[in-house]
Amino acid sequence: MKRTDREALSAHLMELGVEPGRNVVVHSSLAAFGVLEGGTAGLWTCLAGIVGDAAAVAVPTYRLTASADEIFDRTRSPSLSVGAFSEHVRQLPEA
Repeated sequence: MKRTDREALSAHLMELGVEPGRNVVVHSSLAAFGVLEGGTAGLWTCLAGIVGDAAAVAVPTYRLTASADEIFDRTRSPSLSVGAFSEHVRQLPEA
């Protein structure tokens, strides 16, 4: 199985144009990385480390199973429909 360490992940992200101070929107499929060193937390650490505090990292957090009258609440509405990384970011204290 493919493995991606943080050094390779950083290189891939920078090849895509992720750079210090640049806002990014991430809609990801972690399966493409195989076994990702650090998992979702490792991806967050890598992204946040590249863009820095002056930029934003945005992820989708909607739920495909939500009813029309349900109100989204970041603290209680899981975003499992759009991936593990989105759910990880939603749960961060700074989200």
